[in-house]
Amino acid sequence: MSTGSTGGTVCKVCPHACRLEPGERGVCGVRVVQDGQVRSTNYALSTALALDPIEKKPLARFYPGSLVLSIGGFGCNLDCPFCQNWQIARGIPDYAGEKPDEKRADESAGAVNKLRTTAARIVETQAIETRTAEDRTKAQATRARAYPLHARYIVPEELVAQALVLRERGNIGIAFTYNEPLVSYEYVRDTAILAHDAGLKTVLVTNGYANPGTLAEVFAHIDAANIDLKAFNQDFYDLVGAPR
Repeated sequence: MSTGSTGGTVCKVCPHACRLEPGERGVCGVRVVQDGQVRSTNYALSTALALDPIEKKPLARFYPGSLVLSIGGFGCNLDCPFCQNWQIARGIPDYAGEKPDEKRADESAGAVNKLRTTAARIVETQAIETRTAEDRTKAQATRARAYPLHARYIVPEELVAQALVLRERGNIGIAFTYNEPLVSYEYVRDTAILAHDAGLKTVLVTNGYANPGTLAEVFAHIDAANIDLKAFNQDFYDLVGAPR
């Protein structure tokens, strides 16, 4: 990944503006160039799924006492030394199963308009972006040994269906959390639209380091959000990888 050269394709998801050549990944570790466009390689891949108290997001005055089905993937565009979910923010998942229809990641939000009952499993290896391709390969092997993760493919329709089943236990909807959801904003958007169609609430827990276009795609379909404030000064944000 390069931010100084004039070649490659620029990722527009966040202010990092990673300039990527085919085979390279952005700072987040999950966005790559495919067919001349920057796409997410972790669409619908989940490393964590739990029915949490809404106060755990934390949200104090949004349906207090309720539960929310919380899902997390992997990847993050910051590098905070105090991250409590660092294994999924910077780890490498290990998962197995059948690869889903590759067109799903290309479907627009408007095309995702009904619940389906089938789910898929995917086999692929994710990378963590480092200084060079050789460094990245070494880092992948080291992280895979030290911090193994297990992920499963949960399409938006399946996640919404699970959330509906959990209504009888007090579930009000779906929360996108644990890692940085906006590095795969397409999945958040598509799932949130389906959730609203089904009468569910949506919650986003994010570091907020995203471009206005990304936020507009997602926040139109989000009922409540927690923007995690890391510090009160720019020097600290420079330290964790969020330059002005």
